[in-house]
Amino acid sequence: TDCGAAALDACQADLQTLKTDSASFQHDLDQLNVPPCYIDANNSLSHGLTLIQTAAQTVSDGISLNDASLVNEGTAQLKQATGYINTATAQIQAARCS
Repeated sequence: TDCGAAALDACQADLQTLKTDSASFQHDLDQLNVPPCYIDANNSLSHGLTLIQTAAQTVSDGISLNDASLVNEGTAQLKQATGYINTATAQIQAARCS
């Protein structure tokens, strides 16, 4: 990826795209009438998307400020977001809707 390759301008653009796309996904998700059997999955996914947006901004700030601690914090937030999204996936697979 651009960020791993230390292509900082491209990385910043990728982070902005990640932030914008996850916000758009979140907006679409918020418009849904979620069936009760998917509420937990919806909440996990929503939390994961919010963390992605926060993480993208934190990493971007870290790059702009040349602050490795912010980059590390944002990276940790992205890992946490991945956990929530994986949880949402498992919850969808386990849901029993009638």
